[in-house]
Amino acid sequence: MQAAIAKAAALKGAMQREVGPLLNLSQIPANNDAACTAAQTFREHIVTLARLIDVKCLSEEQKKSLTTSLDMSMKEASSNVGLFCH
Repeated sequence: MQAAIAKAAALKGAMQREVGPLLNLSQIPANNDAACTAAQTFREHIVTLARLIDVKCLSEEQKKSLTTSLDMSMKEASSNVGLFCH
């Protein structure tokens, strides 16, 4: 589980590195392959990690914390997919 969480953090960082500069432009491009790929990869990993929550033995507090974090990450990744994957 820790490895999956670490991978999620790395994928989120990669997505943010690709997306960040684009979001600062005066006109956001409708498509960017690198940003799209990074966001899709991160989103797919979030789904995989979410499936592990029920499989792994986590306390209720850990499950709640991880679920909240994954929910926020999924919203960010999905927003970026919507912006850059056309």
